[in-house]
Amino acid sequence: MPQFYQEGAYSGTVIEQGFGESKEKKTPFFFLKVKVEATEDGQPVDKQYERTVTRYITETTVEYLAEDLKALGFQWNDSFSDLHPLNPKHHSFVGQSIPLYCKWEGEYERWQISRPLGGGQQVDQLGSAEMRKLDNMFGKAMKGGAPAASKPVAARQSQPVAAGNIGDDDLPF
Repeated sequence: MPQFYQEGAYSGTVIEQGFGESKEKKTPFFFLKVKVEATEDGQPVDKQYERTVTRYITETTVEYLAEDLKALGFQWNDSFSDLHPLNPKHHSFVGQSIPLYCKWEGEYERWQISRPLGGGQQVDQLGSAEMRKLDNMFGKAMKGGAPAASKPVAARQSQPVAAGNIGDDDLPF
């Protein structure tokens, strides 16, 4: 298959949404059909092809679908029918510009919703004391590009230990 899109982040507009099931295993899935419009930095793509984002719904994958939908601003109410176009009151993504990611798997593109890594988890920033400690430990290695030199470990002489007199310093781990 010719490679139309390079692996990376894009944006596109949803042109269709719905539910289906796989042909062989009959696994249900939710899909968004999109028109790919721009690269991550907002540059228009050369050709705007339609692609489909498919998220299979199983016991082990349903959380990923929930995270994708949350990243698109959808808040779960009661039922999957809240997303089904046959429901007159469904939440429609059609016309919405969404973040996408194209990944190559062998000869095929695999499209997915692009969302923050780690689910947007809170990260506690290091303070100035911790930063100084990092500089002291690894600053020279970063500056010179060489790994930090480790201090030589003094050779310990093995001494016989009487039964029952084993301390923490005598254990090899």
